[in-house]
Amino acid sequence: MLYFEQCARKRPPTEKGSGQVICNSPGHGLAGDADSVGDGSLYGTPIETQSLSLVWGAADHRPERVPSVLVFRLSTVAFEQQRQDYLDALGWVSGLMLTTTPAQLIGPTPCEEFDVRLLMGHLVGTARRSVETAERSSTRDTPHVVTSVPDDDLAAAYADLASQVRRAWSLLHGTDRVTAPWGSCTALEAVRGFTVETITHGWDLAVAIGQPSDVLDVAAQRCLFFTADLIPARLRGVMYDEPVETSAAASATERLAGALGRHTSTETAG
Repeated sequence: MLYFEQCARKRPPTEKGSGQVICNSPGHGLAGDADSVGDGSLYGTPIETQSLSLVWGAADHRPERVPSVLVFRLSTVAFEQQRQDYLDALGWVSGLMLTTTPAQLIGPTPCEEFDVRLLMGHLVGTARRSVETAERSSTRDTPHVVTSVPDDDLAAAYADLASQVRRAWSLLHGTDRVTAPWGSCTALEAVRGFTVETITHGWDLAVAIGQPSDVLDVAAQRCLFFTADLIPARLRGVMYDEPVETSAAASATERLAGALGRHTSTETAG
């Protein structure tokens, strides 16, 4: 995957083109810093090699500058794909919650701080924070783990939140600014973060209750392109463990879980 600069500054008009942006550095991660962005900035997006080749041919012919309108269009395409991946992840987790039995709620999960019940409560809280982020309201009052929802209502509560997420994020563009739980960033960056979180915890839940854990491998593979840049070093050891290397036999979803510090069945010897 190739990257357009996440915080590309518009160049002043010149003889050879006005409103162009310089696109020559990797994107920022979850903690996109609003202070680093000046007036008139344009927030770009990762562009898959296939998409770029349709415009410029081979990936190694990537231009240094591209028209701002094209960056915006490609950003829109990337945002729509990322949003769909997120909605697919929410649907997957909803299905997993429906199949979880009362006896499984006290079982362990690969995410060591949570049993199944706490993991589901955390997923409910994450979905609430996603809605709040998209609606530009504060996420501070939503607990890390929601414990106020009865066990029997967890799956229904999550499915309802998934519908709210769909509506809320459909009103935004990828270049819009939002304030996610980790700080100010673009809508595209925020949806990436929520997608990675949801797929990884979906993997936790699937493994814990004995369901297939590679259902969203295609979406997970796309997430792997940007996950390393998505999580800043300052959050390692705080919100996320250090990455765990997995073997070549691991599914894309398992590799994504390893990237967030999960110890998996295909972990390589260190």
